[in-house]
Amino acid sequence: MADDDPDQFIDSDDVDLPSTSSGSSRRRLAFKQPHPVLRDRPPFAPPVIMGMSLPDVDATPPDSTSNGSLIDNRPKLRKAWSYDEVCVFYEGMKIHGKDFDTIVRYMAKRKIEKSREHVKTFFFNSVKAYRALLGLAEDEFNNVQRDARELFILINACEWKRKTGNMKANAEKMKELLFEGQVTVKAGRKYVTVRTPPCPALCRYFSIKKSDKIPHDLYIHLEPTSNGDHLFMRNRDQNPFLRVRLNANDRIQKLLEFLHKKWSSTGDTSAVSVTLWPDSSCELASLSVHSVESSPFISVSINKLIKNIEEVKEKSEATKKLETGGLKMAVEANTTSTSIPLQTFIYPRPFNLTDTVINEGITMKNIKSSIIAELYCVCGRKNPIKLRYQIESEQPPRVPPVEPWKVMCGLLGRGYGDILKKKMSM
Repeated sequence: MADDDPDQFIDSDDVDLPSTSSGSSRRRLAFKQPHPVLRDRPPFAPPVIMGMSLPDVDATPPDSTSNGSLIDNRPKLRKAWSYDEVCVFYEGMKIHGKDFDTIVRYMAKRKIEKSREHVKTFFFNSVKAYRALLGLAEDEFNNVQRDARELFILINACEWKRKTGNMKANAEKMKELLFEGQVTVKAGRKYVTVRTPPCPALCRYFSIKKSDKIPHDLYIHLEPTSNGDHLFMRNRDQNPFLRVRLNANDRIQKLLEFLHKKWSSTGDTSAVSVTLWPDSSCELASLSVHSVESSPFISVSINKLIKNIEEVKEKSEATKKLETGGLKMAVEANTTSTSIPLQTFIYPRPFNLTDTVINEGITMKNIKSSIIAELYCVCGRKNPIKLRYQIESEQPPRVPPVEPWKVMCGLLGRGYGDILKKKMSM
């Protein structure tokens, strides 16, 4: 029977507990050291699985592809343009204006890679910032195109940066530079003059008055006015017909001095006065002379552009009145004759050869500082210039010769006859 088994009564300490896999007693398990805690793993980290590697947390996730990889949703931060990049952009803008595609290619040649959107965004953001800084109103830009306004603002700002080394501009000084074309500011310990650069991007908005082309070398044909002048030249063994080549900028006084020296006799001390007249074949015209600056873009400004726009507008309105048969516009001509045709001429310097000088004849006294180019314009702009000369010999007054019979009468009147009679009778 089972109750009579001797092994039925066994000490409880010697019985193995079912909760343990080893043969240790409960007393030993109670005083056993605990397992070490894994502190390197974050509290919410997923369990480590053998044979698998987790992706790097700090690594940049790849871009989205067609294979269904991860997508980067973080915002992209744009880098601020460096000083060298702004300078290259500025040089390209001065040449090409708002042609952003050409500016991008220009910057690429200088080893600066920018997209069209980068350049366009930088341009308009800069214009917006400087316009807000200066507080510019629409009334200050009278009839000025929007593109011209933006280019004037940003080009002046970049020139300020280049000259002073500081992008922070004084609003009052900046407006003076914008509207007047130049300003003097203090940069560090010295004063710097900042000028609006006369670049192609700004000059294209001006209507340039180009002076009419004049040949570099001009030929002058000289012929005698009358038979007396022809005979005078023959008596002095000179050719009555002369051909002279002069530079267009030479003074007419130089021609007269040459003729005086050439036609004066070597043995005669008398001076020769030469007067020049345009030949009858010259088409004399009443000139409406418009003077222009030799360098019209020494100073470029908004005020100068506004003035230029107004002049062009007035000129177009006056032209319309003439076409419709209205009153003629008053012009400054070099003659008052109404029968002579009117010609408009643009000359790059003051015009001194007037109708009064032509009517009196060109001499050393009235020629002043006129040059050969003015004579070319007055004589119909034809090369060679045909002129007629008139010569007057300024000889000293000659003492009339005394005839012998007058000498004899004078001696008899003073009693020389009676004295001779007495001496002969002795």
